[in-house]
Amino acid sequence: MILIKANDDVAELNRVISELAGVGQIREDKYGGILKIGDLIYHNSVFYEENSDEAFSRFYAIISNAALGVEERCDLILGN
Repeated sequence: MILIKANDDVAELNRVISELAGVGQIREDKYGGILKIGDLIYHNSVFYEENSDEAFSRFYAIISNAALGVEERCDLILGN
């Protein structure tokens, strides 16, 4: 659950940076590692399929759904 919350925080930080700067996001060349939180969650989810855009889309629909709470998204992603 903590990784999902961290992913939410990174997404929000990215949104704020983009809003304040008018363009751009977190620079991947300097801070790209922080963006890998979503990859880590995806690779450990029930949705993970290597090189599958469809599987990632199903995962992303859940991880980015702000209407769901962190615990609910965690349960869905882990298949609980």
